Amino acid sequence: MFLILPLVLLACGGAAGWLTWRIETKAVNRRHLRRPDMPAGMTRRTFERAERRRRKLSRLGKTMFFALLGAGAGFLFLMLLPRR
Repeated sequence: MFLILPLVLLACGGAAGWLTWRIETKAVNRRHLRRPDMPAGMTRRTFERAERRRRKLSRLGKTMFFALLGAGAGFLFLMLLPRR
């Protein structure tokens, strides 16, 4: 049981993190359908760069959050299993 716990936590956390990373990567380079309101004095190129950077940081935060959530779900799953 001592070796199974870290393996299950790593597997569940890794799977949740990987799935979140894949989903959020699609949104990084996506552009707006209509023209966004840019701040004054900012070109479209710099605005899009800043937007991509914000999305990449958001992707990293969401991935970490869901990896921890997946590890917690794996722990809960192991605690709900009947023991001998």
